[in-house]
Amino acid sequence: MKGCLQFFAAVSLAALHACVTGRCARSGRAFLAAYARSRASLDPQLTAARLQSCRVCPIFFRPLATCGTPLRRGLRSLGCHCHMPTKAAGPANCWAYDETAGTNHIGWPAALNSFPPAAHV
Repeated sequence: MKGCLQFFAAVSLAALHACVTGRCARSGRAFLAAYARSRASLDPQLTAARLQSCRVCPIFFRPLATCGTPLRRGLRSLGCHCHMPTKAAGPANCWAYDETAGTNHIGWPAALNSFPPAAHV
């Protein structure tokens, strides 16, 4: 039950923040993609390893189990704001891994990501 409440709170907060910042349509598509990924769960051991990495990450926001949060001034510009138990259960990359092209030592270790790091210009 706690996981359901965290998920609902995280999604509600993300929707509100997205609408305030003018990214409603993009966030809606991202939510549907995350939900679809969570339905096609990966190996439970991989999911558990990812979540363990999240729990020790300085960006992780424990109250909502999200990657960063718009609720804390220092975390607003950090993280993807995803509900990590949902994101970790499907094919995905850690936000820190993508943002640093795999060179940072926070977030999921390289072996736990599903894809090569995203190329940023």
